[in-house]
Order: sequence, then structure tokens, then C-alpha cells
Amino acid sequence: MGPVGAGSLVIHSFLDGVAIGAAYQVNQTVGLLVALAVVFHDFTDGINTVTLMLKNKQHLRNATIFLIMDAIAPVLGVAITSLISINQTVLALVLAVFVGEFIYIGAVNLMPETRKYPNWKIAASTMLAILLILGLTSVI
Repeated sequence: MGPVGAGSLVIHSFLDGVAIGAAYQVNQTVGLLVALAVVFHDFTDGINTVTLMLKNKQHLRNATIFLIMDAIAPVLGVAITSLISINQTVLALVLAVFVGEFIYIGAVNLMPETRKYPNWKIAASTMLAILLILGLTSVI
């Protein structure tokens, strides 16, 4: 199961790159915001890739190969998307799907975890993140 899970994360990272490339087709500001969001969460994708491989008794060499693929995948996604001109209607739908994915992950995976470990730091971090999002979106 290690290569299946790690492979899924590589595909996810590729789609992150597609999201960045699509966002840059809107304008540079939107592209930069999406790129920052992807960069900040992509570190955990790398950690998860290695964890999945090692937890499922895969060799460190194989985990390293998947980690490298996970690191290259977003760059390939951006490169391929930059070669394709996307219709504005399709572009809006693609970006809406990616936004929906992030909201879904936050609502289904992250928020329930915060209830397991009530802590003022988690509440403060959540509020800071909301303020950061509001600040960044007001720039656009």
C-alpha cells in the first residue's frame, strides 16, 4: 500500500502544480497566492509520502524516489498548464474545484482534529489563518 498512497500524493502534487499554472492564467496575484498556499502545505505532502512508504515496510531508497517525484510533480503541473491556454469559463471551474478541495480537506480532516485536542494555540492559529486569508484576498 505504500507505493499506492505515495503515488496518490504525487498525483495530488501534480494537480497542485496545475492549480498554480491555472491561477497564473487569471493574473499574477492570484497565481502567487495559490503558489504560496501550495508551497506551505506541500511540505507535509513530502513528509506524508515518506511516512506512507516507511510505515508500509518499503525501503528507504524507494521512499526517496517517491519523495523526489513528489517534489518534481508540481513543477511539471505548472509547466504543462503554462503550455495550455484555458478558456475563462473552464478556468473558473478548475479553480473552483481546487478551492473546494482545500475547503473540504479543512472541514473534514483538520477541523475535527482540533476538537480532539482543545488548546488556545489551535484557536489562535485558526484565527490568525482566517485573518491572513482575509488580508491576502483584500489585496487581489
